[in-house]
Amino acid sequence: MKTLIISDIHGNADALQAVVDAEDAIDHTIFLGDALLAGPQANETAAILKSLDPEVCVMGNHDEEVLDRSLYASWPDEWVALHDWILDRLDESAYEYIRGYSPAGRYTVGGVDMYLHHGEIDKSFPKILPNAPNESFLALESDRPLTLFGHTHVQFERQIGSTRYINPGSVGQPRCGIFHACYGV
Repeated sequence: MKTLIISDIHGNADALQAVVDAEDAIDHTIFLGDALLAGPQANETAAILKSLDPEVCVMGNHDEEVLDRSLYASWPDEWVALHDWILDRLDESAYEYIRGYSPAGRYTVGGVDMYLHHGEIDKSFPKILPNAPNESFLALESDRPLTLFGHTHVQFERQIGSTRYINPGSVGQPRCGIFHACYGV
């Protein structure tokens, strides 16, 4: 069984298409949130993602901003202008698709029990990075053998007790000096 795990595309349809082109015979797809914003290819990204027919699409913080512009209204003016420009051009079908995203929670994909989360527990909680203390991971409250999350754009995995934590990194905006789309298989 081959499962594609993607997160944090951020409107970079070219990077998402590169991932699709690089992988074949995918049995399952899991999307961990943040399909759109700040990249300009919003409609293209939504169409490619939808064509992958993910078993689960988890709602990310930027997906919430697509659906509620007030969430970014206090950001710097240039970011507000960029987000508004992108969303003013977004097709209704893309909005509908994002409205259907799922909350963080327990899921079974391909017979594997897992906990899926975008990665931000709340605004006051620190981001979960590779060097985070175990307590940060345990705050995800996963009781599954596998926990997948995104948000930080940093690809890594960690084992704590009987739970394996995996962040596939970012398809559209990778960090830490990586200049190619990051994802998991």
